[in-house]
Amino acid sequence: MKLQSIIAAAAVAAAPTIHAENLITGGDAESGNAFKGKTITTVTTAPYAGKASFSLTGQVTTAKTDLIAVDATKNYRLSGVLRSVDPEKRSIACFGLTMYNADKKVIHRTAVWIMPGTETELIAEAPKGTMEIFVKDASAWNKRRTVRSQVAFNAKADLSDLPNFEYTSLVSRVKRADDGNGWVVKFDRPLPKAYPAGTIVRQHNYGASLDCCLAWRAVPAEWTTYSAELKGTAALGTAPANQFWPGTKFVSVYLMNDAGRKGAAIEFDNIVFEEIK
Repeated sequence: MKLQSIIAAAAVAAAPTIHAENLITGGDAESGNAFKGKTITTVTTAPYAGKASFSLTGQVTTAKTDLIAVDATKNYRLSGVLRSVDPEKRSIACFGLTMYNADKKVIHRTAVWIMPGTETELIAEAPKGTMEIFVKDASAWNKRRTVRSQVAFNAKADLSDLPNFEYTSLVSRVKRADDGNGWVVKFDRPLPKAYPAGTIVRQHNYGASLDCCLAWRAVPAEWTTYSAELKGTAALGTAPANQFWPGTKFVSVYLMNDAGRKGAAIEFDNIVFEEIK
């Protein structure tokens, strides 16, 4: 899972904070454990506060809460304190939210982040298992390989298809067809289902889950506070880092440890997700 974008990643010296109601029950190691994960434990050595903190070990391991219902028109804050256990092997970590729709399906950034003006249609059937499709006009598509993108199917001009979960793997090439009839769009993994000719498609930006406090950064060995606010729902077609994405009804708070695969470990505590004005 490649996670991008840091929303206001504020790292400051840790200090006690007065919060509104914490929507996580067991966000600190004194009141229980809200997190699920194979390598999460409670430790009592050098805790942040009280008698214990949480520990997350292993390469690219995660700890997640159960789903939390949200009103995406309102404002929320996520915060917590983290530290790397070994100052010589600081964890490259992520700390943020995963968003879900009403059916509790994960909303990745790809599902909502469009490239405007790229709607076109298939000029030939796209069979299941293919690694290329043929479209009528991709002249407005971004063709640079350094810009990661994917193709969404059954797109609608009014964007009512968003979040759109019918998308390909990463696009590897966009070029005119050799016979001059349309464009060829190639991607790096087989298409999971078939689509008929005439299906409307759209180019989307690539994106994974939301890292609203910390994204792929080394965590200091000192206890450090990370905090970010999400304010209302983003406009259709966009996926800013400081707003809920369209369709969000639930979120899960998660942490990912040691994305750098160096055997690092983190400890964390006082994880708070709260509604704010």
